[in-house]
Amino acid sequence: ILRETLELELGIFGSAWRYNSGGVIRNIDEENLTPERYLAGLLKSLCLQYKAAAECIDPQAKLRKCILSGGIPQKLPQLSILLSEVLQRKIMPGSGMDESLVGLRTLALVADGRARDYRMAQDVYKNCMT
Repeated sequence: ILRETLELELGIFGSAWRYNSGGVIRNIDEENLTPERYLAGLLKSLCLQYKAAAECIDPQAKLRKCILSGGIPQKLPQLSILLSEVLQRKIMPGSGMDESLVGLRTLALVADGRARDYRMAQDVYKNCMT
């Protein structure tokens, strides 16, 4: 999958991250546009999108573990295996709670200046709840 040559731009709707006039498929020729190769290209492109996001959030790659949550990872357990290779990090499955919301809350607290990192953001949130 990670050696697939088909590339897909996944920004297919206006509010998508890095949207630029819709989606694109690159490196198509009559030999490689099979369902298997298309799906491999889609998975690889999804992994590379996660990598780009991780580089924005953690540019020095200090975090060594990530929690992968949400609908796509739950439906595609292979994604965590691929991402561990692409990100060079340990990828852990999500739990029953919605880690996406916890992550957004953490980012919001850091962006607002109420916390300098995720640990402080956890403390800020705990203090708000008591």
